[in-house]
Amino acid sequence: MTVIRWVLRDTSTLVEWTMPINPDSMTSPFARRSFKFAHGWRKDQRPRAFSGSRQPHEWEWSGVIRSKSHYDSLVEWAEKSVAVDVTDHLGRTFRVFLSEFAPVDRKANAQVPWRLRYTMKALILERVT
Repeated sequence: MTVIRWVLRDTSTLVEWTMPINPDSMTSPFARRSFKFAHGWRKDQRPRAFSGSRQPHEWEWSGVIRSKSHYDSLVEWAEKSVAVDVTDHLGRTFRVFLSEFAPVDRKANAQVPWRLRYTMKALILERVT
């Protein structure tokens, strides 16, 4: 079975970067639905309910960094001020604004000189595919 890597694409320049290591955890990229209920009942004895509009929401993923180039690339992408398309390991693409990159240093050793964990936060604007 082949591993499908996460890909980030700058929507203004169409430059792409494939992550060398996929994130190992993430929150749901789908917003909660909101409902509004009207007073009274329908003729079939069900309450009248309306689905509210979906608001942009925060999506978070985290993983490990094992090289300086991986770290530098994540910093570069986190600093972009344009929308970014993120394609995950399931082939879903979301247009987002990257809002936060938080690396946390872990104790390195001789075999793994770059050893960090990171969290990336993004505001999802829409699902592209």
